Amino acid sequence: MSKFLSITGLFIMAQIYPWQAGFSSSLTIIGKKKSAILNKKQLQSLQSEAIEMDYNRAYPNKKMTYQSLKLCDFLQQYQINPTNILEFVAKDHFSVLIPAHKVLTCKKNESIAYLAIEPDKKWPILFNHTNTTAGPYAVIWTHPERSYISDEYWVWSVTKIIEHQRINESMVISAPTNIPQKIKKRILNGYHVYVSHCSSCHTIKYIGKATIGPDLMYPKSIFDYYPTTKQLKQFIRNPESVRKIPNARMSGSSYVGLKDADLEDLIHYFKFIIKKPINSKLR
Repeated sequence: MSKFLSITGLFIMAQIYPWQAGFSSSLTIIGKKKSAILNKKQLQSLQSEAIEMDYNRAYPNKKMTYQSLKLCDFLQQYQINPTNILEFVAKDHFSVLIPAHKVLTCKKNESIAYLAIEPDKKWPILFNHTNTTAGPYAVIWTHPERSYISDEYWVWSVTKIIEHQRINESMVISAPTNIPQKIKKRILNGYHVYVSHCSSCHTIKYIGKATIGPDLMYPKSIFDYYPTTKQLKQFIRNPESVRKIPNARMSGSSYVGLKDADLEDLIHYFKFIIKKPINSKLR
């Protein structure tokens, strides 16, 4: 009876606190054609590379060596469509949407994505007030400047990789419609910048799955806090230079991952979308 209760208790713990119940080293891959659950030993047995860098977003300015799987090779067996979207989900349910073609490329003149495997001697504790490491797995990139890799694409504490055919509003707000032709290109580019740089932490009009940061439009819009473009740009680049928030997790967007022109388009998108009526039920 006691054995049954202990097993039941472990199962319940695994549902509520999976990373504290011994399940944190599993990687779940859910593809449209093939899926799998792999443990750390299985992943460590695969052909890997030692990648040394000091520009990992999880550990900035800290030279470390990561034993890593090249994702373009590792994911090949799952027959992922390069036109689809890959969602990388962390153990705290934080998730990032990355165009599959960026992850699947092996071209030498482009940025290459790797899955770094945390060793038995764990990585250092993160700087983001979560008291955790970047393990069990983290997405890292070599030469991120070549393919203009968003800072958000450096996903850590990964436990799931899910293939999606398209983005829907359970994940992130849809692209705006009925845009005047004169500004359409700029607004749509701004929307895509929002998806790649902001949607993992922030919803818009309470649409999407992000929970870490506040909604950007309700109950107050981001322009209520940063009324000028200059202030908003500075906040996006370096939040602490504008406003110190206890236990804040926003680190800002680098010039490698976000060009000034795209930052301008992002702000134009925010200004455009704030004028649109809300089309979802408020939480």
